[in-house]
Amino acid sequence: RYLPFRDNVFDKVISFETISLIVDGYEKVCEEISRITKKYVIFTALHKEYFYVFHDRKKSHIVASDEEEIKLLCKRAGLSIEFMKILTTRDTYKEGTVPYDMNIKDAIYVVARKFK
Repeated sequence: RYLPFRDNVFDKVISFETISLIVDGYEKVCEEISRITKKYVIFTALHKEYFYVFHDRKKSHIVASDEEEIKLLCKRAGLSIEFMKILTTRDTYKEGTVPYDMNIKDAIYVVARKFK
């Protein structure tokens, strides 16, 4: 929730597989990431459609989001989304590791630019 860096110190901040692990205060983490970047933030978030099929939402220590929640999260953190792609099981797993006809949304991949 606090990153020990000056404001606008990095050209890019990359966060894969981490934001979803912060249940209490992940909005603050996104604000901190925005605060320390000059230009871009690249991150992934776990997609609700995938996570809640396999896990109990009430007992989870993970935050899963959908596209609208990611848009709102970025807007509140002062970020403008330039690219967003939903990664599916077909993108992330080889045939045979999961039922290949499952087109479940695994993750949301986002490239956002800091507002000027």
